[in-house]
Order: sequence, then C-alpha cells, then structure tokens
Amino acid sequence: MRKSATVALFIIALFVTALVRAESKLQTEPLHPDPEVESMVKKAFALEASGDWKGAIALYQKILKMYPREVRAMNSISGAYGELGQFRKMAAWAKRAFTLDPQYMPAYVNYGSALAELGRLGEAEKAYRRARQLEPLDPVPVYSLGTIAEQQRRIREAMGYYHIAVSLDSEFEDAYFNLAGIYLDLKKYDKAIANLKKVLELNPNAEDAKVMLTEIERKRNKR
Repeated sequence: MRKSATVALFIIALFVTALVRAESKLQTEPLHPDPEVESMVKKAFALEASGDWKGAIALYQKILKMYPREVRAMNSISGAYGELGQFRKMAAWAKRAFTLDPQYMPAYVNYGSALAELGRLGEAEKAYRRARQLEPLDPVPVYSLGTIAEQQRRIREAMGYYHIAVSLDSEFEDAYFNLAGIYLDLKKYDKAIANLKKVLELNPNAEDAKVMLTEIERKRNKR
C-alpha cells in the first residue's frame, strides 16, 4: 500500500507521488501578493524538487519572519519534515497552522499523515475527517481515510473511500493503485489489472504497478 497523503509546498500535493494538483492554477495566479515572498516560494519549490528539504524549510522560516501568520508556509514546513521522516515535527508544524487558521484544510491532512506514521491511527482518522468536512469535494482527505481503514483491515470501507476519491478526481493514481492491491488480495485479478492499467495510463513509469502486474501473472499461472 502506498503511503498516506500529505499536503505540502504551499499548494495541495500528494506526499506519496509529489503530484501537484493546483499546478495549472499556479500558471495564472501569483503564489503570494508580496513579490519578494513569491520569489522565495519559487526557490523553495526548486529546492524541494531537488530533494533539499532542509533548504526549503530554511526559506519558509524566512517567510514566517516576514509574515508570522502565513499558514501555508507553516504547512509547507510540515510537509518538508514529513519528507525527512521527522513526523513529530511534521505534526507540530501542521498543528501550528490549523490552530492559527481552523479552516485551513491542508494542515489537517498533514497532521493526520504525521499521526498515521507515528501509529496514532485513531487520531489520524479524526484529523482526516475534519479535513473532509472542510473540503468535501477534495479527494485527498477521503483517500487518506481509505488508507487508515485499509491499515485497520476495514477493507470494504477502504474500497469505498478509494472509489469516492477517483470519482472526485479521475486521475488519482494512488487510489487506483490501492484498489488494485485490495483486489489482488481478494484474488479478483481482472479488477486488479484494470486498476493497474489505469495507474500506468496516468504514470507509465510506475514501477510498483508493473511489479504488481507481474505478480498477478505469476499467481494466474499457478492456478
């Protein structure tokens, strides 16, 4: 199963695949009304793309010195700490963001993802439910609820969440992948293959999907 979702970078993204879902919006709207901050954010994006998460954190912290209430910068720091595997810091920065702005949905996703990594699944689920309440048409919170249900072996519930996620976003690669994994476990190979083909249609370089397809063929040949 792929990792749970995380919101990072000032904009909604998936931690597991770094899929930027607001990318088209960035092409027409400024990242920040302050041109200096906008330049800093773009530099932070470049650092993140190169894997320099510590460098990105330093830039976001500079932004916070200029704009102490900038919750997007706080949540970006949270996401960067998640990439570094420092989940307590990830949770702390996300909580700082939604404490300042209780309506800021992405911070609840990051908080939930950090708690899930720390094994606090009940608290993570509560955070994801809050995120979904705030943005019911966003696929990330509902997908995240699916990952919690799957970890707790509530398989039918997990499948329901993943199906909702792809109904909200037909290009949600990770939801298709997780559905494929469940169908493989249930030995429903045709459905698993259909979902893996969708993954590869969206991302031809998805090696984990290719490995799963190979596994399905091996299992089929044993029958």
